[in-house]
Amino acid sequence: MDLRFIVANRLEIKHFKVGSTIQSVKNKNEQKAKIIVNGIVHLYDQSMAGQRVYCGRLIVGNMFGVDKLFHALPTGILYVAETECEILDIDLNVIRDVMQISKPFAEKIRNETLMFTEQLTRTVLLQHQI
Repeated sequence: MDLRFIVANRLEIKHFKVGSTIQSVKNKNEQKAKIIVNGIVHLYDQSMAGQRVYCGRLIVGNMFGVDKLFHALPTGILYVAETECEILDIDLNVIRDVMQISKPFAEKIRNETLMFTEQLTRTVLLQHQI
């Protein structure tokens, strides 16, 4: 079975202008992960009412939204385009399918998601202490 065929049939590229919201808490039911194909994305924490705290940036090749595979609770993270961006949407079911077929891929996705979540949590906690 050629995994490229499975993945290619279930992808969609979206374009975002500078300052536009790519993903936010409101999209918690969306079943897609995202890969940055072109551009830079800023991350903001919105968990405090009325506040938006800068938490970092993502660059070309970074993936986000995969954490929905491991926990259902939405984070208070807002993703905003810093530059014009092209974002590839991947159905989470495709990622689940590939994770079942490839143990190394599954382990890599779990480890990267865990590391990303831990770093984001540390950053948010530090920002709120300042």
